[in-house]
Amino acid sequence: MEGDYIDYLKGEYGPDRVWAVGPLKLLEDEGSGSGSSSTPARHDVMTWLDQRRDGSVVFVCFGSWVSLTENTVNVIAAGLERSGVNFVWRVGDNDVVPSDFEERVGCRGYVIKGWAPQMQILRHRALASFLTHCGWNSAVEATSVGAPMLTWPITGDQFITAKLLVDHLGVAFRAGEGNRVVPEPDKLAQILRESLDNTRPEIVRVKKLSDAAFVAIKGGSSNGDLDDLATRLVELKK
Repeated sequence: MEGDYIDYLKGEYGPDRVWAVGPLKLLEDEGSGSGSSSTPARHDVMTWLDQRRDGSVVFVCFGSWVSLTENTVNVIAAGLERSGVNFVWRVGDNDVVPSDFEERVGCRGYVIKGWAPQMQILRHRALASFLTHCGWNSAVEATSVGAPMLTWPITGDQFITAKLLVDHLGVAFRAGEGNRVVPEPDKLAQILRESLDNTRPEIVRVKKLSDAAFVAIKGGSSNGDLDDLATRLVELKK
């Protein structure tokens, strides 16, 4: 994801003074991650996903601390409802969805209030795309497992990450920007439906990045850099 920037640092400090290691998240077992694998939240949502077709679900999550305006929450709810797609929506602690939203979308939607097993959802065969605030952890996790992203940065460096994903790497689609650049519900619904098209070039590119990530940690560049760093540190003690 950051090859150009790693090359820049190597030019500044020397090729043998920069070590790029990771993505370490891929070294975890598929059933592990934040939180207990036996929690009700994980068990229920994974059971729900198991009953969905491959590549048919959009995962919506804006991280653990981002707060959305009431208008933004309502637009997301309306877009999901009008899109007709299957979805998992992790609702923020301070976000309130319309009172009858879950009844209207029925069994094609799953709303999580509180902790969600994000990495396990992103790995699931039913996952088609990920509507994200572009926090760096979320971006790395999604790219590492080949999950196409719909970007909706809210604050800080999330806007830079969105630009990297959309304009530089070409592995994501734009959905919104902050609480001010909010798409109309019909437009968001269209974006959500289009994200299920696995022939789009963005999806092909993110799969290639995912393959490169696995190669890096399975005997590739990440392993080599980590071994070299360890060797250098040992030499400092001599």
